[in-house]
Amino acid sequence: MASSANATRRELAQEIGKDLSQFTEDLVKGLRAATPKRSGRAAAGWTASAKPGYDNYNTVVTQNSVPYIQRLNEGYSKQAPAGYVEKTIDETLRKSNK
Repeated sequence: MASSANATRRELAQEIGKDLSQFTEDLVKGLRAATPKRSGRAAAGWTASAKPGYDNYNTVVTQNSVPYIQRLNEGYSKQAPAGYVEKTIDETLRKSNK
């Protein structure tokens, strides 16, 4: 019985990992599309990594190392409204929960 529970736990962890990877891919795609583009550097700067956890906590770490990304998210560019990063995260979460 214990080996059956372990197998089920492993299968569930694999499925969660797949879903988390898909969410991460969709998030980066959405952020790149929403980021204002002049040279394309800021949009290309988005990276994310998914870390499925076995303790009921799954983590997605999203970052952009372009030094002016915060200014863009504050509305510096007329191409995207202030808070476009948060809006994109919310939209991606809503789509993934359907």
